[in-house]
Amino acid sequence: MDLSEVEQRIRMLIFDADEAAEVSEHFRIVQKLGEGTYGKVYKAISRTTNEVFALKRIPIQQSEYGVPAATIREVSLLKECDHPNVIRLYEVLSKEHARYLVFEFMDMDLRTYLTRNGAFKDLTGLKNAAWQCIRRKSSGPEV
Repeated sequence: MDLSEVEQRIRMLIFDADEAAEVSEHFRIVQKLGEGTYGKVYKAISRTTNEVFALKRIPIQQSEYGVPAATIREVSLLKECDHPNVIRLYEVLSKEHARYLVFEFMDMDLRTYLTRNGAFKDLTGLKNAAWQCIRRKSSGPEV
């Protein structure tokens, strides 16, 4: 089996057939990175720039409620953030059966960092990490 057949099988397992064709026009799915309550995250490479991204697929359940509130919160908060310590949301692709959030690709998440480096042992490190988690974009100078 050649690489294109493998890619096609992965795409069909990951996405609805119509969405697979549309998404694969823009991205080549390399691997599944993780799965959570609200969706799955894939490592994807842009077909136009060869940049690596994290592509989060959030399925939309066919119900009278529409887009999940958690998705709306995540998108609105991340669009407001513009800070080197907050993952960047580049784009949101809306399809019939799912929303695709295009994030900058990170080689590890907080859990992986803590597993590799251990818990924060000093108060200053813990305060800095907490501050980065709660800091909001402001119009004033950086503190």
